[in-house]
Amino acid sequence: MRVECAILCGAAIMREGLITVLDGGITSTTVRQFPGRLQVTFAYRAVLESRELRAQHVLRLSLVDARNGFRTSADVIFTRDEGPAYEEAALSAPIALDIFEVPQPGVYLLEASLDDRAFGTYPLRVSA
Repeated sequence: MRVECAILCGAAIMREGLITVLDGGITSTTVRQFPGRLQVTFAYRAVLESRELRAQHVLRLSLVDARNGFRTSADVIFTRDEGPAYEEAALSAPIALDIFEVPQPGVYLLEASLDDRAFGTYPLRVSA
């Protein structure tokens, strides 16, 4: 697996298999009221070799605040047609992180893994 893009950003869109990122590299955000939902996006693109390809792949995102014992996770399922075998294939998506509700201000870590293979940890400071 070769991760080509994995970044916290303001927004991202997909077009023809390519991902366009706006305000890439976010490390802090605000939430107006707690508990509250995150208003950032995780832009992701990885290339898998033919030996890694299967009908379904799972991108797991976990939001962690170890100081307060907070942890929540969400899975994003990628499915692909069982078409012809290629040497490699790309998986990509902009994932809005409003799927996560944070209980309070703090420093959180977004942990990312694909098919149980960790590939990154991204810090995010959340303030009021």
